[in-house]
Amino acid sequence: MPYSKSKYTKAQTQALTLAAMEVLADSQQALTVSDICARKISLQGQTTQKMSRCLNDLVEMGMVKKTKNKAGRMVYMATSQLIEQGYEV
Repeated sequence: MPYSKSKYTKAQTQALTLAAMEVLADSQQALTVSDICARKISLQGQTTQKMSRCLNDLVEMGMVKKTKNKAGRMVYMATSQLIEQGYEV
């Protein structure tokens, strides 16, 4: 199976990840992928698959926590916000 080239460069992926982290760091509540994209102009029009991948990278680094909300959708929140609100991480 031949390797297919990524649509995004490393710099573009890092910029998307950084922009998502900025949105989460400013938010007092947990956000879905679509909410994150709606709050930053540079993220509008991005696919949910790419944003989920970027957010999962942040989760693996320990900068973001994810869980399911009552509707069963994945929501993300910055670890720094959780600490500020008094949660143990």
